[in-house]
Amino acid sequence: MSWRVEFSMTLRLAIPIVLTQLAWVAMMVTDTAMIGRLGADALAGASLSMMTFFLAWVFCFGVVMATAALAAQAFGARKPRIVRRVVRQGLCVAIILTAPIVVILSFTPNMLAFIGQPAEALPHAASYMDTLKWSLPPAIAFAVLRNFISALNRPMPAMWVMLAGVPLNAVLDYALIFGNLGLPRLELTGAGIATSAVNLAMFLALLAIVMLQRRFARYAVLGRFWRPDWTQFRAIFRIGLPIAGTSFLEAGIFYRLDLLHRPVRFAGARRDNDRDAAAAYQLHGAHGPLPGGNGAGRPSSRPARRRGRLSRGMDGACHLARVHVEHDRGRAVSASGVRIDLSRQREDGQRRCRGARRLVLVLRDVLSGR
Repeated sequence: MSWRVEFSMTLRLAIPIVLTQLAWVAMMVTDTAMIGRLGADALAGASLSMMTFFLAWVFCFGVVMATAALAAQAFGARKPRIVRRVVRQGLCVAIILTAPIVVILSFTPNMLAFIGQPAEALPHAASYMDTLKWSLPPAIAFAVLRNFISALNRPMPAMWVMLAGVPLNAVLDYALIFGNLGLPRLELTGAGIATSAVNLAMFLALLAIVMLQRRFARYAVLGRFWRPDWTQFRAIFRIGLPIAGTSFLEAGIFYRLDLLHRPVRFAGARRDNDRDAAAAYQLHGAHGPLPGGNGAGRPSSRPARRRGRLSRGMDGACHLARVHVEHDRGRAVSASGVRIDLSRQREDGQRRCRGARRLVLVLRDVLSGR
């Protein structure tokens, strides 16, 4: 295939995935706008909980990202049974991985107090995390199903489900945070309930599509669900753990160690910056492997090299987007609405991160076997 055909195929696959990720960021924006009306302390506590939750999500998402490559390889090799096993084991991994992390997230206030976050923000962080943490299992399971349909070159259903979730999340936020539409006023607890309910609804909707549409139903991804396939189970962790570790380190550095060196009074501005950073981070991770190859599931050398160059080019473009987000963030608006110069603080954070960035590059090379 020519460069033009390869690029066109990549765009047709990547654009719906990018829009799906941006819809996830739109939910964060909606939560920020709604929670901000509760006051500075509530926004500060929600910001701390959201950053902690996002790091947990990044790690889990990195592990199940392996299902995209494994399912695409099996689909290209015309092995539908292996595709089914990969998806089935991916859902099992999502359950096994998120269950202990949900328990760990229950101790978010203790972790925040340990690293010196102000006591006045901790009750708000606890209220939000108590219900937000339950959105992690359906969110990761949704990612597994999205990887499955993307490996089959059919990413559109996941995009439409996610786009439908954005207004649903806004309505539930409006109702549960402020006590509208006949529902009780739950404030931050309601915001977490809304996010968890929407993630569960999106997972069930995508699961229904996978089970009922003929192009997906023939794979019977829930068939013999509790029957283990240790080969695929180990492959997911073997491929996914390096991705998760690298993504976790990159995300932690990308947030400039905010939990450690930014005062909580800047939480509103910090949440703003983190939302934009998450958008660029999601764009960076949006494009995955193109399914296809020879009968053994291995692409021939010339298309593989061409796809590798396209992938590196898209990586470069996404890195430029990330640099643009990070550039010139010297001023921010505090929760009280006062303009504050944070240029010196930004420089201090960048100096702290340089050594850690070099460590990430070394670890990435080691984990990838270079």
